[in-house]
Amino acid sequence: MPSIVSDAGALPETVSSASGWIFHAGDTLELGHRLEAAFAEWKSVGLERRGQYARELMVERFDLSALVRLVIDCTDV
Repeated sequence: MPSIVSDAGALPETVSSASGWIFHAGDTLELGHRLEAAFAEWKSVGLERRGQYARELMVERFDLSALVRLVIDCTDV
């Protein structure tokens, strides 16, 4: 699912320019622009590809198996 997130905390790590939009926290005008961009892509059927990128990004960055391997590698003596 494509996402619109603020730049607060770790949220930007969950989105790339291909998979969603980032706006400055508290900037409602910028948020409005991101919503308009998402709506425009939805109308032109471009949002589906962005959703595919979002899925790929989540698997790449947050796959449970990969994270478990990283933890094991860190603790392996």
